This record gives sequence, structure tokens and C-alpha cells, in this order.
Amino acid sequence: MRTYKIQEISKNIFSGGTPSTQNSSFWDGDLPWLSSGETCNPYITSTNRTITKAGADNSSTRLALKGDIVIASAGQGLTRGQTSFLKIDTYINQSIVAVRCNPNYVIDKYLFYNLYSRYDEMRLLSDSSSTRGSITTKMISDMNITLPSLDEQQHIVNTIGTIDDLIEKYQEIINKINNIIRLKYANLEPSDIKLSSIAEIKYGVGLEAAKLNDRYKYPVYGSNGIIGTLPSYEFDKPKICISCRGASSGNVILTKPYATISSNSLYLNLKDENITLPLYSFLNRTGLNSFATGSAQPQITIDNLQHVNVPVITQNKNDNYIMTLYFTTLKKIESAKKCKELLLSKYF
Repeated sequence: MRTYKIQEISKNIFSGGTPSTQNSSFWDGDLPWLSSGETCNPYITSTNRTITKAGADNSSTRLALKGDIVIASAGQGLTRGQTSFLKIDTYINQSIVAVRCNPNYVIDKYLFYNLYSRYDEMRLLSDSSSTRGSITTKMISDMNITLPSLDEQQHIVNTIGTIDDLIEKYQEIINKINNIIRLKYANLEPSDIKLSSIAEIKYGVGLEAAKLNDRYKYPVYGSNGIIGTLPSYEFDKPKICISCRGASSGNVILTKPYATISSNSLYLNLKDENITLPLYSFLNRTGLNSFATGSAQPQITIDNLQHVNVPVITQNKNDNYIMTLYFTTLKKIESAKKCKELLLSKYF
């Protein structure tokens, strides 16, 4: 066993940037672009937004490669300090630090598990070392890491990887359910009915970041998904949640039952909750990001959404079964993740 600085066992440590949101030719291209909020996913297989080659060439964004570890250096709620493993090449924004391993010293998955388990340490380090509470490339570079042999690293990676494989299988089921939902409601077309006539559109709850935790029972949804947990909840049933601030404005999420939605998102109080699934499917493929306004900080307001045309939707009895399967599978994922946390605490 030997202790190193992260920079000693890495080939490169860097952050990225964001193409100008005022230039439409920089966006919606074929190049993945990762924002810090997306590090809520431990493995990155796709990104919410894409950029063009012109966007990449005319900004400070940088390309991170498959196998790199990415860390959220800033972000709302519990985002800062979240760590993900790249399964794709992707450009990154300025609120992400990417670490590229030197395989002579460390296996990329081992470094990922190590840094993933050091979330609290990175939060404390950034709070004490930066007036803005951000994580810098220097902070990551100067962190210590004690490495066993490469053979022992591989053993640990394989052990934790068995749980990751299980989580991935459950996630494949979730993906298939999402595909079923998408195909089932692919033919829904807008009518002259306005969203405001079938739903009350409201902002989420204002929350202090300090009150969020990752060990409570009830999830809190932000602009890119779950940003933390609370000991209580606001909604006992699934809600259609729409990100309303930042680069992810327009993202549509179906929340779990017993959850809270933060003020960075809007949500729908439907007059008929039985149409939740088809309406979610329709809005998810509509591209609500086109309703965002503002250049420096894109946002979607209640007024933006009130006049969105929605389909005529009738209740489908099979939807309750689909939603039950969906949320049951999510619970299995959560249980597997708890097993993974136990293994991480054992090895790291």
C-alpha cells in the first residue's frame, strides 16, 4: 500500500465550459455535452443536451473520454461533490472536474469507487477552502489516495461491480418500461386544449440546501432529478415535474410517490390524475426546452406553459399496472444501491 496525490496517479485533471446560449448554432448538434446536475447518475451513458462542432470550437468546453471520472464542482443542493464514471466521450461544462487515470497506478473503476465514496470529504474540503463553496481542479489534484496493488484493485472492482451489474439490469427494465410508454403514446397529437385547462401549474418548494441530506427516506427533485432527501414529503403521488431554470430547462421528470419538488422546477396538479402517464409521455417528447426564455439564465415560467397545446387524453386501465411495475423496479434499484454503499464503506 502506498499513498499518492491524485495528480500523481492521473494523466490529466481539467474542467470545461459552456458554449454561448445566445448562439443557437452552438446547440442541438451531435456532440454530447454534460452539465453538473447530470452527475446524479453514477454512470453517464448519454447527456441531456448536445452541442455542435462550432459550439465546441468556440467555447472553453473540453472533451472528457470514456473511462474518465467526472466530479460536480458546483451545483444546487447536493450536486457539488457528486462523482460519475463516463461510459461515453462527452464535452463538459465549467462546473465539472474530469480526472483521467494513469493505468500504471490505478484502475479507472477503482478510482471512481474511491472518489464516489468520498462525497462528504469533498463537500467539507470545498466549504473550508473556497469562499464560493466550489471544488477546484487543485483540490482534487491535492487529495490523497492510498492504493493497493493493481490485482487487489481489480478484486475490489469486480466485487462491487456485481452489484453494479444488478443495478444495470434493473435499469434496463426501467428503460424498457419507458420505451413501452413512449411507443404506447407515440400517436398522441396536440389539440386545441391548453395545459392550463387540465392542470394547475405550480412552482416547487423553496428549500435551503443545508436541510437536504442523502440519508433520509423521501427524495427531493430538482432540475435534473433527485438532488437529495428529506425526512418528510410534499406529495404522496407521482407528479409531472418540469425543470424551469438553467441549461436543463424543459426537462420532464415523473417523480416517485412520496417526494418533494424544489423551486427549480414546476409541477402539474392534474384535474384527473389518471392521465398522468400519457401526459408525461407526450410532454417528454414535445421538447419543452423550446419554451425557455432568457439568454444568460434560461428559464421556463408558468405563463410559458399555460398555453401549451395538449392532446385529448382518456384513461387507460393498463397504466396503473405499468406505473406499479415502474416504481417497484425503482425500489429494487434503491435496495441494490444500499448493498453497494455497504461494500464501498468496507473497502473505502
